[in-house]
Amino acid sequence: MSSRRLISTQTPRVVLLRDFIRASLYDPSHGYFCQNNAPIGSLEEPIEFDALEGKDEYYDAVAQQYDTLGTHWLTPAEIFSPHIGHSIASYISDRIDEKKRQGWGGPLTIYEIGGGTGTLAKDALDWLRAHRNDVYSSCRYETIDISLNLADRQRDKVHGAGHGDDVFRAHVGDACEHETWHRVARDDTAGCFIVGMEVLDNLPHDKVVKLENDLGESVWMESCVEYDPENLDQEPEEHVRPLSDAVITDVLKSWSELKESESTSLSVDRVLKWLLDMNRTPEPVFLPTSAAMLFDTLNSAVPHHECIFSDFDYLPDVVVEGENAPIVSTTIDGKARDRATLFAPFGSADIFFPTNFRLLQTMYQRSLMSAGVSMEHESKIKILKASDFFSSNVPNAARVTTKSGYVPLTEDYSNTSFFLTHRSWA
Repeated sequence: MSSRRLISTQTPRVVLLRDFIRASLYDPSHGYFCQNNAPIGSLEEPIEFDALEGKDEYYDAVAQQYDTLGTHWLTPAEIFSPHIGHSIASYISDRIDEKKRQGWGGPLTIYEIGGGTGTLAKDALDWLRAHRNDVYSSCRYETIDISLNLADRQRDKVHGAGHGDDVFRAHVGDACEHETWHRVARDDTAGCFIVGMEVLDNLPHDKVVKLENDLGESVWMESCVEYDPENLDQEPEEHVRPLSDAVITDVLKSWSELKESESTSLSVDRVLKWLLDMNRTPEPVFLPTSAAMLFDTLNSAVPHHECIFSDFDYLPDVVVEGENAPIVSTTIDGKARDRATLFAPFGSADIFFPTNFRLLQTMYQRSLMSAGVSMEHESKIKILKASDFFSSNVPNAARVTTKSGYVPLTEDYSNTSFFLTHRSWA
């Protein structure tokens, strides 16, 4: 087997887990999402849900799409195109009307992080052009993707639908970094919407575990990975070291506060279980440190934003050990195979995490306070199940309803939620 090397040979030999995951997923040459044959699929034609008999035909239709695409996988925005894009646009339209009633009169700017193949952007812009041309006429929709290949696909799809450079632009960059927003954002004082569909799950996480030190004290340790960027075929090694990283420390504090608040509201049975668990060897905890970095960047670079994030609030059948552990999925002979370790062959696996939306809320609130924003008067956070969001915002419910009355858009993917923030722009 030939040796593979990262483009940047400056990568440290021992790095935090989040940096190793970031390289595994997003390295420009060998990262899972940055290879020429990016694993995200796109439908040739939308599924006509109202022509299906019911749940079984819906599952058959999706399975047929996967058979056609081979090794590619489909996001909900692809499977339910154009309805998710239409729903997002309808929600934004209602929010814009509310902003105008509050005295805001600026143009609409939408930033989508991780735009996939461009389907969501195309569908949202199609709906705005058809139903809210007053908003569309001054709208700018910008995608930010770490993958050059996917950014090119987004540009081709959206421009192919008749949305020109004056409406849509695709950028390559890391949304967690200030430099990206300084390059992309046209006005950091203007109001904007930040959209992220199935983005939080692929943001790199860190891992901590509580161990006993030489003095018999229980202390938190952070995970780090030793690997050779000059030889990516060599097996990485995971180590732990005393907790020192500032971002991990901050997110761990939010996690601990949430755990403490949850313990005060437990039933008697759950309190007993919690006390028994305290006496067992603690399991590792995966922390969404990159999400915390993203929030800090957004609140600094584009402070007048509203978030529209959607992701998995629960993942079934996870075989990696730990709280909030990810699924590590590789494709073998056209079929997904889950691994019990984070260390699949470099760049060969999707690594995606469930999102603890209550922890996300705590982290976002801490980020706002650090930025000097008043939660009571300037910003509000809503967490909704995806079914509730779509029930309120899908423009044409009949088109997503099968003949039996089964509604895949609200009844499938029941393990997804929305994270919505409201912010004063006036």
